[in-house]
Amino acid sequence: MDEYMMDHLHANLGILGDAKGAFERSMHFAEQIWGENAFKRPVDGGWRDLMIAGMYDAQMIALGGFSDPQLEEIVSKKHHVVTKTIDLVQGDETFDEAIRTATNTPSRIRFRVQRMGELLGSVLV
Repeated sequence: MDEYMMDHLHANLGILGDAKGAFERSMHFAEQIWGENAFKRPVDGGWRDLMIAGMYDAQMIALGGFSDPQLEEIVSKKHHVVTKTIDLVQGDETFDEAIRTATNTPSRIRFRVQRMGELLGSVLV
């Protein structure tokens, strides 16, 4: 992130507009899929009432890897995605650790984004 910010310190409005659009697009689809539980960690049959950076990274970056038609299909299966999200966090200790501890480690960022991307992709026909 630091490197990205340095590279774009004096970015033109077109680049900034593209980045803003990508951010808003991912936010829109995160809200459509996970609703008020976007960026939160499922615990004890519910959701922790605190957003965590590791889940934010996983969801936002993974969403950016799909086309709008794919995301619309994922949204149509959001209940399945939410169930799979719960299963991923509660059933994969490595993923759970990657969203909670040492969240700025490049290998953990790659891992959690990849796993979330696989989860999202698994509901596409």
